[in-house]
Amino acid sequence: MDASDTFAAERRAVAASLDIELARQRLTTLGRQFRLVRKESLLPDVETGVEFEREVEVERDEDTGRKKKKFRRSLGPTFEIEIPIFDRGQARKAGALLKIQQAEDELWATAVKVRSAARLASLRLETARRTMTYVRKAVLPQAERILRGTQRDYNAMQRSVFQLIAARRQQILAGRQYIQAQQAYWLALVRFQQLMSGSLPGGAGMQQLEVAATPAGDGSGGH
Repeated sequence: MDASDTFAAERRAVAASLDIELARQRLTTLGRQFRLVRKESLLPDVETGVEFEREVEVERDEDTGRKKKKFRRSLGPTFEIEIPIFDRGQARKAGALLKIQQAEDELWATAVKVRSAARLASLRLETARRTMTYVRKAVLPQAERILRGTQRDYNAMQRSVFQLIAARRQQILAGRQYIQAQQAYWLALVRFQQLMSGSLPGGAGMQQLEVAATPAGDGSGGH
């Protein structure tokens, strides 16, 4: 998974996030509650900690008719999250402004959290996939070769029974290592897919999903 795949996963997670949508709806509801006129929808870049040159483009969504501002960074991809913007001059009470600001901060923090979770989930999934592939293609075959060679030498009375047992034990351990690598991969995949479907990891039912996604294995490592 290269950088472009990671960025695509981040954008997909943000677009699908139920947590972001709930935070956005809370902000919109507050605006209506205080009878604030909605001015526009802002689509800011959530990338942080990087120096950049900012370019602004204004577009109108063909489906909703909403105006959108795109903030682009020269050192990274465009990242968008829609935030309702209200005319604060109409809010005559400080408490109303405070609640609006808190709701905006919550929406912003949720977007950053979702994006960070998507980036981490992508990296963990790729790491788990590479580990599983390495164990399958390198560790398991090597353990099998050592066991076959030791068995051949034992039959020729060139190795002791203890050496044969040790080789067999290593082959079993390699099999268990592969099963563990499979489990780590499937758990990483479940977490990644959960994010892509709109939910942050750790929600209700996550444990059951992880158990269901874990492949069965007897841990014998035999082939």
